[in-house]
Amino acid sequence: SAYLRFRTVHTKDVVKENFVLSVGQCLPEKGFEFILRSLSKVADNLRPELLIVSDQGNEHWKTYLEDLAINLNVKLKILTMITDDELVLLYNKAKLVVYAPYIEPFGLVPLEAMSCGTPVVGVKEGGVRESIVDGLNGILTDRDELEFSEAITELLLNNEKREKMSKNSINAVNNFWTLDDSGKRILDHLKRAVLYFDE
Repeated sequence: SAYLRFRTVHTKDVVKENFVLSVGQCLPEKGFEFILRSLSKVADNLRPELLIVSDQGNEHWKTYLEDLAINLNVKLKILTMITDDELVLLYNKAKLVVYAPYIEPFGLVPLEAMSCGTPVVGVKEGGVRESIVDGLNGILTDRDELEFSEAITELLLNNEKREKMSKNSINAVNNFWTLDDSGKRILDHLKRAVLYFDE
């Protein structure tokens, strides 16, 4: 699989748990507040825990998110300083990866999730539109809390659809997002650019 350490983990100990995962610096532009507010609109009996993995960020913003989660009745855990192997395991155990940064140019998180066979629910802004094909390996929504929460609910309730998206995610990474394939696409773009300027 592409993206090196990110992969599906095939052991009897790895089972999906009732949490959704988001990864990124603990900063406002990563969209964690939007995710929390969206999760608060998921039915109480279905609402998963939100687990955020953050290597660094704003301590005041972290505190704000923790207080907001309490007020919204959303279980939240923010982890820092975890190993790559621990992150891979979390990607594999999560039911979904939720992704809502503001105009992220590309973003590796969706590809890491796909490499681990975990579907992504994302806001259709920026680079995520290149890696996630809506309805195939994840769901893309507008930046609307209710719409985002409904997409999460749909996949939490539909195991068959989630598993199909999981397989599609792995296939997409293996067949399109490998380093070799990415390199070939860059070369093709460069060749077309050279031909354009030679005309």
